[in-house]
Amino acid sequence: MLRIPNVIADFIGDNVNDIAGNCSDLLESFVATMAAAIMIAVTIFKNGGEAVPDATFNATCVYPIVLAGVGLLGCLLGLGYANMRRMGDNPSRELDLATWISAGLTVVLGFFSALIVFHNVPLYAEFRAGWLSPWISSVLGIVSGVAIGSITEYYTSTDYGPTRKLAEIATEGEAFVITKGDAIGSRSCLLPILLIGVSLFISGKVCGTYGIALSSLGMLAFVGATVSIDAFGPIADNAGGLAESCHLPANVRAITDKLDAVGNTTAAIGKGFAIGSAAFATVSLIVAYVGNYTAVGTEPVLNFASFVVVAGGIIGGALIEYFSALLTDNTIESARLMADEGDRQLSRPGVLEGVIPPDYNRCIEMAAKQALKKMLLPSVLALMIPIIGGFLFGVEFVGGLLVGATIVAIPRAIFMGNSGGAFDNAKKYIESGSLKGHGKGSTAHKASVTGDTVGDTRKDVVGVALDIFIKTMSTVANTLASVFSHFTLIK
Repeated sequence: MLRIPNVIADFIGDNVNDIAGNCSDLLESFVATMAAAIMIAVTIFKNGGEAVPDATFNATCVYPIVLAGVGLLGCLLGLGYANMRRMGDNPSRELDLATWISAGLTVVLGFFSALIVFHNVPLYAEFRAGWLSPWISSVLGIVSGVAIGSITEYYTSTDYGPTRKLAEIATEGEAFVITKGDAIGSRSCLLPILLIGVSLFISGKVCGTYGIALSSLGMLAFVGATVSIDAFGPIADNAGGLAESCHLPANVRAITDKLDAVGNTTAAIGKGFAIGSAAFATVSLIVAYVGNYTAVGTEPVLNFASFVVVAGGIIGGALIEYFSALLTDNTIESARLMADEGDRQLSRPGVLEGVIPPDYNRCIEMAAKQALKKMLLPSVLALMIPIIGGFLFGVEFVGGLLVGATIVAIPRAIFMGNSGGAFDNAKKYIESGSLKGHGKGSTAHKASVTGDTVGDTRKDVVGVALDIFIKTMSTVANTLASVFSHFTLIK
């Protein structure tokens, strides 16, 4: 009998945060990018007037849906192939193979889809590579998604230098672990954001604003593979926890530890992919938002020389920092209450001796209630901030708000996800005995546990929630853009 009730809550929490939370984030981005692409197609058609044929408009509306469909088909084939293979000594390689096959099939199927949809219709002047333009934009997103996953793996996997160096410095104490982990998280931001920026720039040049939305959708077209591989993490983690709780033989625990370390990396890759896709999705929604309130026949422009836009941008960036602090405080407070409940139950006579079972449901119920209660204010903020800003200061202020929040949120989310993943795997690296003379229970291990505790809040709470925060604000803004343009208190 498992005598510590908090452990059961931890098993359930792994499934909640790494599957339900992260996957809902990815799937929401998947739908949001399709909607953004269609909204941009409508804006282009509206501004073009009679010069834009119906066939062209229909093609631009249909292609995002077709691309999403062939992407899911590619995922089905890629995951099916990987499932038939025997997983050898390197599980990470097999999981990467499933991603590459899914992405590759999406590229090929997307090419033929673009040929069928756009080949025989008049094209916009922005389509500088002809009917290939939408496909090129989608490929840029696909390549960015795979590359961001590889970068995340480098910074969080025990197979590479950053996480191993973090484990090695744990011999110096907790302060060194936290400082080094912060440095890894900050360093890991540059390349993913550079990829996102370059992809967006080229997509816009090749296919206009429509290409930006397709680049976003391309990154998410093989989301089925990303979600499936991301789920590997909590499954492996729980398998390891059960092996330890049930005192299974050491060789079983060695296998689950290896799978758990790979799972931590796949979970980090999933979070990195979610962050990158959120960046693409939010940019698409911002472009669609500006188009929604722009007058017919006028080019959609958000003027960054305007003090109204700059004011919105500064406030949007500050909101991200406040939101991060709010989530961290909520998590720590809820964790403290659960720790006290676990201590109370273990103090009851007979629980530690295994005579009477602890109340597992009590801890799970506390976690669920606290999560619902503590997320009320952040959710209301995400919904109300663009509404209040729009009615008070107008559409341009909200546009600046969205841009400022996105610019601050993306590096912050990448930092949170990758530093948290590195903390977690550094602990696993020490526990596996890979750091000679510093195994489980050593001073270095205790320091790494401190880092892992800090990292859990970062990667499993703040990083994921920031994605949802900026997308929710962008979605609300898009819904009310035309209303803001006609009803503003301060003009």
